[in-house]
Amino acid sequence: MKIKIITVGKTRQKFWQLAEQEYSKRINRYIHLKQIVVDEDSLSSLKNIELVWQQEQKAILEKIDSGEYLIILD
Repeated sequence: MKIKIITVGKTRQKFWQLAEQEYSKRINRYIHLKQIVVDEDSLSSLKNIELVWQQEQKAILEKIDSGEYLIILD
């Protein structure tokens, strides 16, 4: 089994970075985990929040292959 986690922007808080590393280390023993970070720098300069969400959606969907299941968390 393979799991792909796609996030917009990097995790900034050290606590959450350590938690991500620990979880990745533990789960990688059982499944292949791939983490993909979609760059938010070019998106954050846009003023319209709806436009930002559309751009983020497009960037995320480009990282998803056909036939993959999609679970969205907010």
